[in-house]
Amino acid sequence: MKIFKYTLGTVVLYVVFLIVLLPASFVVNQVTLPPSLQLGMIQGTLWQGQVSSVKVEKLDLKNVQWDLIVSSLFAGRLNLDLNIGNSRDPIRGNGYVGYSLDGVFAEQFTLNAPVTTLTTIQPLPMDLVANGQVSLLIEDYQQGEPWCEALNGLLTLKSSQISNNFGRVNIDNAQVKLVCDKGDLIATMKPKTNTLGIDVKVVVNKNNMATLSGFVKPPSNAPRDFVEMLKFTGPADSQGRYPLKLEQRL
Repeated sequence: MKIFKYTLGTVVLYVVFLIVLLPASFVVNQVTLPPSLQLGMIQGTLWQGQVSSVKVEKLDLKNVQWDLIVSSLFAGRLNLDLNIGNSRDPIRGNGYVGYSLDGVFAEQFTLNAPVTTLTTIQPLPMDLVANGQVSLLIEDYQQGEPWCEALNGLLTLKSSQISNNFGRVNIDNAQVKLVCDKGDLIATMKPKTNTLGIDVKVVVNKNNMATLSGFVKPPSNAPRDFVEMLKFTGPADSQGRYPLKLEQRL
């Protein structure tokens, strides 16, 4: 009986290692990719490899490398140590992403990119134009319905600018907290996490509708252009707060 168990275990391990050592390019050629996904030159194996570029619609990632954490397979999870870009690439990131019976997950994942990369995918409302750098940190994410089962993340804007026909505003630093609530994506910005007195909440629901609500109470040293732009949202209340309310389909 022990011999049978040892033999079965050896066969299972052999099959597992045979699969992970398959050339990654061979595996990709056996599947039908979505039309919106384009892959560059693929090198290495499923265990460890890289692809020169990954294009998903308007998002273009360069020099994507992965290392398969083999021990995760025995827990029924496919976990990759992922690295995106190098020092010369505009989009850079690293962390753990994978797939389990519960869906896609991510842990300790960071991504740094120009703000224009994100606004190209999803334009800002009110003809706003943004420049600068954005940093995304995902401590924990678990796919769910409609968007998530769990999410703990932070989005940080650094040395950024927002402008439209009415003026330009510099943003030295601003942070947006990302969480999940009953499957909806929730993003919140509090006055203590930005220099412009912004206090807003954005909810993205199952209908791909983003709802923004909150207010802005500009500090005494707020740029004049910023205050002038706020006047178009409506009059300030008795506390000097300008209301913000917006709905937009993504």
